[in-house]
Amino acid sequence: MGMPAKSGVAGGLMVVVPNVLGLCTWSPRLDALGNSVRGLAFCEELVSRFTFHIYDGLIGATDDKRDPTQRR
Repeated sequence: MGMPAKSGVAGGLMVVVPNVLGLCTWSPRLDALGNSVRGLAFCEELVSRFTFHIYDGLIGATDDKRDPTQRR
């Protein structure tokens, strides 16, 4: 998903966006690798809407993504 994260076997997923935010999701349904299915889906949606992916700064932000660290 492009963000530092740690998942647990109980369905928790802790995510860090350095210098921006930290969040935790919880959903007990796990995929084959033991990760929270809904937690991963939520994080993938965040990456698709905001410039949270670790490589977004290298390739530049696209027009369809917002940078929440920039003031309007």
